[in-house]
Amino acid sequence: MTSSIRLAQEHTPFIDMSWLYAHVNDPDVVIIDVRFALNDPTYGYKAYKNGHIPGALFMDLEKDLSAPPHAHGGHGGRHPLPEAHVFVRRLGELGIGPAQTVVIYDDHAGGFAARLWWMLKAIGHEKVFILNQGFSAWEGAGYPVEKGIGRFGARHATGHVHADPASMTDYVNNDAGRTADHIQNAKGSGTFDRDDDHDMRHSKDYAQLLAAGKEFTYQHMPVADVHFIREVALAKSRPALLIDARDEKRYLGEIEPIDPVAGHIPGAVNIFYQSLLSPETNALGDLDYLNKALVAHLPETFRNNASERPIICYCGSGVTSTALVAAFYALGYNHVYLYPGSYSDWVSYGKHPIARARHTFG
Repeated sequence: MTSSIRLAQEHTPFIDMSWLYAHVNDPDVVIIDVRFALNDPTYGYKAYKNGHIPGALFMDLEKDLSAPPHAHGGHGGRHPLPEAHVFVRRLGELGIGPAQTVVIYDDHAGGFAARLWWMLKAIGHEKVFILNQGFSAWEGAGYPVEKGIGRFGARHATGHVHADPASMTDYVNNDAGRTADHIQNAKGSGTFDRDDDHDMRHSKDYAQLLAAGKEFTYQHMPVADVHFIREVALAKSRPALLIDARDEKRYLGEIEPIDPVAGHIPGAVNIFYQSLLSPETNALGDLDYLNKALVAHLPETFRNNASERPIICYCGSGVTSTALVAAFYALGYNHVYLYPGSYSDWVSYGKHPIARARHTFG
């Protein structure tokens, strides 16, 4: 069947390694490492210290991108969104400004990187991208890697960023068409210093904007709260498409390693976000493959990205479902909602119905 989805490449949230390699020393580009493991909350920062993309900062899913679990009267899920001003204050502490291009990466198929992508888009940050394929592919392709805390540690100590050149480690893959000279040229002097005065001349950072009284909310991306989800889950007419981004076994309630009740929200169809990875590149941002893969999953009435019917994405705690939102965004969909509390919020109410059979959208 021919798809009616238009490839909206100008809106893609994904960026290739070759682009980042060419701009790694650009003072207007901020790189953020958000690697994380649900079964080991210390993994991300340890992995960052063991090796990261040169100049990258680090943000932690639970400390920087979430409020405490079930922070809203016992509800809100395992990874509630932090208050917008708290999130923006953290951006300001890291010296990030709204005019900068932000590139985010993880090693989890974009599932954690998309969370920060969504949060930045939601506060109105325009130039923010997810690195296709992530850190493991970057390292495996022979691009430069920096060890230690580098610029991230220096920024925490002084508010300025200067990496230690001695912490740089290069991995060279000549089959990928790069040589040691190519990598050295990309590094420039090897210090990866940024021109902080340049940043201040062209934009205020978020800390200055907060100090000037600017208010921030997550108003720039569609959000579904539990009341909206109740309407969708309990409605006979199915006014929206509800998508569970978890793997099939969790969706069907065959396993549940984290939340107290197994199953899914009634009426939800299942599109595991990792099923959208291109088998050739293992990238979420392969738009041709995304186009085919999503069409294979979507009901006919949602195969036109000009449709105004809402699509709502959720997962266990509002993290990896943002990768599904990013995929729809890349294909030009404008009415794609995130349920931030997701399944862990839904089950926290106790009396909400739970489904375990596969749902077919009628």
